[in-house]
Amino acid sequence: MKIRRLFISICNLILSYLFKHVFGESLNAIRYKVRIQNIFNRPVFGVFTIVAMKEYENNILEVLEASSVFISTGPVVQNEPPVKVEVHVPQLNLYRFDDALVNSYSSCILYNGHLMVESFNSFERFDEGFVRWNDNEKAVVKMLPVKHLPEGLFLAGNGSFNWYHWMVELLPKLLFVDNIPTKTILVNAEIQRFQSIIDTLSAVLKDTSYSIEYLEKAYIYQVERLYHINAISYVPFNMRGDRILGVGDVFMRGDLIRALRKNLFDYFNIEEVVMPTEKIFLKRNTHRVPKNQDKLEKALLQRGYHTVSLDALSLEEQIILMYRSKVVVGTTGAAFTNIMFGHSKSVFISFLPKSFKEFSCFSNLATLMDVALYHSFYKIDSKPSDHSTSKFSLDINSILKLCKIAEMAK
Repeated sequence: MKIRRLFISICNLILSYLFKHVFGESLNAIRYKVRIQNIFNRPVFGVFTIVAMKEYENNILEVLEASSVFISTGPVVQNEPPVKVEVHVPQLNLYRFDDALVNSYSSCILYNGHLMVESFNSFERFDEGFVRWNDNEKAVVKMLPVKHLPEGLFLAGNGSFNWYHWMVELLPKLLFVDNIPTKTILVNAEIQRFQSIIDTLSAVLKDTSYSIEYLEKAYIYQVERLYHINAISYVPFNMRGDRILGVGDVFMRGDLIRALRKNLFDYFNIEEVVMPTEKIFLKRNTHRVPKNQDKLEKALLQRGYHTVSLDALSLEEQIILMYRSKVVVGTTGAAFTNIMFGHSKSVFISFLPKSFKEFSCFSNLATLMDVALYHSFYKIDSKPSDHSTSKFSLDINSILKLCKIAEMAK
């Protein structure tokens, strides 16, 4: 038995090398790989036709919101008005899919022998979780061990443990919790590492009779009655090749995001302030770390700023701090989701790669919340689509000028 496993492992290593360096990740190559692996009675991969979720009208239980038009607003670039693009926002539906298959790291759903997706960009990649490859018609799915669940609302998927994707795309779905015929919420097990995310569930659900089912990455879950709400907000999670997001690739349902903010403010009984006063610097310690970050931090400290690590704060403390902050400065990242808690007189200053001048997630959030967001752009030496690289240099003088403008704003 050990010899057989060793032989299979060696074959897989050889195949992986061939497909990466010789054949490339073409669909035909992956189909060949599937056939090879199935010789050893290991049905590791399956090839599925991609079908758009909108095709499943018969599975709609209730229409929650009508379709609409969203004006997507890009970042403010010095001396230039922001780019604005009209984006169609689809009808918001509550679905039920019986015996559907899901994985906590993927927003795709296996249903009736197809891979069901909701995408509005033909260059979007779905290779997260159990999905390993896709083009516009087919996808390759890794057939992981299966666990069975009776029912639940699917609140996992792409980036479901990331603060932005959780707060803007997933959590607002619970505002419709009274419309959903289940008391079970299916979430990514990874959120257990983030107390702030756990606390948002308590704040929004309030009713302690709900049960939270934590889905592990290593399994596919077959759910007898899967309830699902399509996109509250949308941005492609990954793009094929070196394509970069455009302003028109994003939409948000502003009414629901504002309603979520009000829900959380009411839950924590946040006291209104006339004028925010705090000035804070969001220092980065892992990726997207500027090589002259310490120099900037020193300059900001001299201007009365203090350095903050949001990871060390409770959800309530984060909300209060953002609401009471006059100026928030830092490199772009999920922390800027907290724009949704900003005061109408707050100013956020974000550092973005020059190749991301149309990255509109946070500029749209700022527009919805009537909060000012300025940008300082930096150059990266890696490929233009790489926004996670570190060791870039910030233009400290231009940042301090923006800070001065922000500090004087009334």
